[in-house]
Amino acid sequence: MEQVLSERDCEYRIVRLYEGEVIPPVGTSPLIFLGGRMSVNDEREYPFLKGEKELIRRSIRAGAPVLGICLGAQLIASAFGQRVAPGIPERGWCGVDIIRNDLLPDCPDRLKVFHWHGETFDLPDGAELLAWGSEVPNQLYTLKTALGVQFHIEATPEIIETWTETLDENERERIRAGTPRYLDGSERFCREIVSLFLQGGA
Repeated sequence: MEQVLSERDCEYRIVRLYEGEVIPPVGTSPLIFLGGRMSVNDEREYPFLKGEKELIRRSIRAGAPVLGICLGAQLIASAFGQRVAPGIPERGWCGVDIIRNDLLPDCPDRLKVFHWHGETFDLPDGAELLAWGSEVPNQLYTLKTALGVQFHIEATPEIIETWTETLDENERERIRAGTPRYLDGSERFCREIVSLFLQGGA
């Protein structure tokens, strides 16, 4: 993700709310919300989640481009009153089907992307699904100036190695085997999604 933003000469600042950093003020600058181990429903344990949802809600209403990845996509849905709940867990390289090829013209109709989640969400009112999966339908959606991505377009070999190190050897090898086959396509998809995000969604 950092490489993709740098390629576009985007200046950015990382805010680590889980370390007690302050939520930035609402404006029109693009915002990216990444994943995490917690659920969007864990506001009692992680109070900053409530502030994140408010920032998302107000930023989208102000016309700011917002990109949510995994937990971030679920935060957007929750910020607009939708249910986030346990679903079919997806770990590793799983297929998604593109619905809106006109918005993602350089993507194949179907590709494998990296997943690492156990919860899913209902689409907010007014959202449009751009890509879906057979096990977990809501994979990529747009809502006004926001994009929600259930899978991990930011995954790198280093990230994948770190995340899989606690898995049993068979599952780890299964995921590892897919990385050289699917990573290039995932990185191209990441660039296309970031371009769409910086344009303000659909």
